[in-house]
Amino acid sequence: MASLGAYNAVSQTQTPKVPRTVFPYFSAEEIRILLSIPETEGKSDSRDVTLLALLYDSGARAQEVCDILIGDITFAKTSTIRIHGKGNKTRELPMSSDVVKLIKRYLAERGKTLKDNRDEHLFPSQRSDRITTACIRNLVCKYVTLAKSNHPAYFKEEGYSPHSFRHSKAVHLLEAGVPLIYIRNFLGHESVQTTEIYLRIHQGSVSKILKERKTETNIPNTLEQSHSKNQDIPDFIQNAR
Repeated sequence: MASLGAYNAVSQTQTPKVPRTVFPYFSAEEIRILLSIPETEGKSDSRDVTLLALLYDSGARAQEVCDILIGDITFAKTSTIRIHGKGNKTRELPMSSDVVKLIKRYLAERGKTLKDNRDEHLFPSQRSDRITTACIRNLVCKYVTLAKSNHPAYFKEEGYSPHSFRHSKAVHLLEAGVPLIYIRNFLGHESVQTTEIYLRIHQGSVSKILKERKTETNIPNTLEQSHSKNQDIPDFIQNAR
């Protein structure tokens, strides 16, 4: 099973009970469960856990994950990944240390390097140079079905999809006190009005977020303060930066 300390730390966190009727998303515990399912010994399963973890960590759309090139990854003190979004717009996002470890192992298993294979897609399929959105949907369906079977007390929503990881990331950032304007930039939304749908999920955070949007102008400082006040927030959310 995948051994991710940051993700396993979620089990110690009490996730607030909030209405979940706008769209299906995963709780922090459900994300932990999903990422603990794939065996990571074989290349296929290593790919699966890497893809699912990156899908959540980046909040990327399924098509954006399909389009990621090996050359879009930068390993550094703060490792990043370039996401190719709608309208040919790109955004560069930090990656958590756990996801960096998964990607490094996955590339090593395939014999790929950032220097020599920059123009190749990170996630190829067996028949193509890149994985398809249909393949990612099938992958998500596979592991959600397994998770439901193994953990019947969880995964109560209907219609989980790859986009549920994106929704989950946004909701968890909101619960962690991240300003809405930052979540908009992180997700690559054109307008903050699109991002405001997540306020319906966690109405208890509305006044706090609006206050932060009025008084804070330095996003990194705001996040640092938020993290220092939320010591029980899992590392994989805190490290979203």
